[in-house]
Amino acid sequence: MDRRVSRGKIVAVASVAALLVLAFYLWRDLNLPRTVDLKKMPDVVVENLTFERTIEDRNWLIRATRAEHHEGVISARSVDIKVEEPATKNRSHVTARSGEFTQESANFELSTVTGSALLKDRSVDWSAPLARYDSSMDIWTFDGGIVARDSNSIVSGEFGTITPAGIFKLEKGAEARWNVDE
Repeated sequence: MDRRVSRGKIVAVASVAALLVLAFYLWRDLNLPRTVDLKKMPDVVVENLTFERTIEDRNWLIRATRAEHHEGVISARSVDIKVEEPATKNRSHVTARSGEFTQESANFELSTVTGSALLKDRSVDWSAPLARYDSSMDIWTFDGGIVARDSNSIVSGEFGTITPAGIFKLEKGAEARWNVDE
């Protein structure tokens, strides 16, 4: 007696197995939770966002690896901001782990922030755990502290601000160290 399996039987068994696998995945997908809160879903999600704009004679270039828009707030990851002022030749560069931008006020808040400013007479590097930008006053505020360095000094404080002219104002435990040429 010959016990060979015919090709037709092999095809039939393979087809039934494939249909069972497809039926399982279809059943699983149809039984996913049906309750999705659409109010919590972002309106738009953008990967590798690049945004350029000129505001009051300053050229802004903003990049983020991911941005989500929801109810007037844009939340972004890996934020990179470059600002150039052609009239004064001042340049700033800010990077942050994440940030939120409010469309209504045009203000933004950044976390885990580093920045640099190239001004006409000096270059300053700074870092802060949290930075807020107030567009109406054109001022950066650092509630969680800031450390700033230039070629001759290091300044820090628990609270600080930076004006458009590059003036650092530090409060609450402010400290300064500088090099003295002899």
